[in-house]
Amino acid sequence: MRIPLLTALVFVVAAGAARAVPAEFEKPAALVPAVAFWKRVYAEWRVDDIALHDESDLGLVYRVIRAPARGDKDARGRTRKQVVASAVAETAAALRALHKKQPTTADGLSDVEKEIFVALAHTKRPDKYARADDMRAQNGMLERFVSGYQKSGLYEQFITEEMTRLGLPKELIGIAFVESLFHTGARSKVGAAGIWQFMPYTGREYMHLNAVVDERWDPLLATESAGRYLLQAKRELRTWPLAITSYNYGRGGMRELANKAGTNDFGVILAVSKAKRFGFAARNYYASFLAVLELLDEGPQRFARVKKFGTWSYDVLRAPFSLLASQVTATGLVDAASFDALNPALTPAALTGKVPLPHGLPFRVPLGTGAAVLAALSELPVTERTKAASTGQTVHVANGRQTLAAVAKKFKLDADDLAQRAGVAADTLLAKGTKVAIPAPLARYTLLPEARGTPLPTPDATALVASVPALTVPGGDDGGDSVGDAVTNTAGMLASTRSRGRITGIVGVRLVRVEELGDTLGGVDVVAGARGGDVGGVDVVAGVPPPRRAREAAPLVSIVQPSASFSPDALR
Repeated sequence: MRIPLLTALVFVVAAGAARAVPAEFEKPAALVPAVAFWKRVYAEWRVDDIALHDESDLGLVYRVIRAPARGDKDARGRTRKQVVASAVAETAAALRALHKKQPTTADGLSDVEKEIFVALAHTKRPDKYARADDMRAQNGMLERFVSGYQKSGLYEQFITEEMTRLGLPKELIGIAFVESLFHTGARSKVGAAGIWQFMPYTGREYMHLNAVVDERWDPLLATESAGRYLLQAKRELRTWPLAITSYNYGRGGMRELANKAGTNDFGVILAVSKAKRFGFAARNYYASFLAVLELLDEGPQRFARVKKFGTWSYDVLRAPFSLLASQVTATGLVDAASFDALNPALTPAALTGKVPLPHGLPFRVPLGTGAAVLAALSELPVTERTKAASTGQTVHVANGRQTLAAVAKKFKLDADDLAQRAGVAADTLLAKGTKVAIPAPLARYTLLPEARGTPLPTPDATALVASVPALTVPGGDDGGDSVGDAVTNTAGMLASTRSRGRITGIVGVRLVRVEELGDTLGGVDVVAGARGGDVGGVDVVAGVPPPRRAREAAPLVSIVQPSASFSPDALR
């Protein structure tokens, strides 16, 4: 039988290779089958391989079938869903027949019965054929894991340094694999976003979500937030199995389970916790994390021919005045797709010019273009520089019975500030039809790491804020080759575009995939569940957030400060 190329690339070590997973990430004996199962999901079974297994005991894998890709049909004209449903029914019938026969050899068994008999030959539990009602179907993730392994190279250095800075294990990068497999455009069906899959509610505890930015999408800002969450979770819950599982189930949820069990021992909690909400995804979250760690530890050998992308590369600027995204791309130095890919936190409204980018907002441009972009922006005429200020502006039309102070109260503004802007006294009665320009609310944002410590730029600033080292992708065994000629659009290699729940590939390289993500374990695309016990994207739903870092707000009136160059040496 011909071995698929991707499989040949991946499997170059034996399953029994030595592990170097830190001891602090303990593996209870009860989780050993589950960890082995998730390793097969991530690194053995392909996306179109469907494993039919027991929902509670992941050591019971009955069969692995091949289903057509989504949108395709098999030779008999059946859709993927129909093929899986037929296989589930067929397997359930075979299990019931085997339970009655209790065979000791494969003689006289049907093909499906024989397949199950061989698969469970070394399984000791006496009820191994009696669990048909607990069957579940799970597709493989091999292609997605390999893709995530490659993309992790873009952010691995930053994640490792940030976790180390917080005093956390660098292995926590495994959570990003479990959550999204480093698909930067990943959005779950319940609204979790980005490589760390923050829900909107939790995102607002740690980041800014407003008309201009949704910082859950930025891999670096979301990494800082994930680190702060995990630091607090470990302090509260004391053990890593509980803290890591809380990333899916919530700190409050895990505290409640531990209190009811009377212990922090995760193995005991798994055994005694019967809460319906503590379903398949939450129960398997830590096991899938451990599976990722073991695979990453095997990475240099297991994925010897899969080369990670080089560190994300770009220049970082701060907006010298309020401007539109189109004014940046109009410089001709960065195209719209690359600007989007480099600035994933910017909302569609900001990218399409419905709301302006505030004065001082940090943004990325392709490596080596920062100075030229700032120079081009500084040459814009006054009419262009003021264009963004009126974009999306609210205009109130007076009814003839309102004072300016009353208008200010309606929009929750300071009356004296609005009066100063309008050039009239706050107690002035406005004639009917008078138009009052209402200033936009503050659009708060977090400074990108490279922009911190820099002053708010003057409108004429031409200093480059920072450069992040150039992108390199190791080519041969000596790591000496670069992508150079293969990829001419550097920004294109840096990040995946996002499109409301779909992965649309790497900009400037090729379309990788257009497919809805599955349920709760990152890209884990569950086909069917026995009881529907998945915790649909429950993501950090409880707990007191750690203190926020200081945030910088875009001022209503430009504050002129001396400009300064930011030395890349400060980042080292």
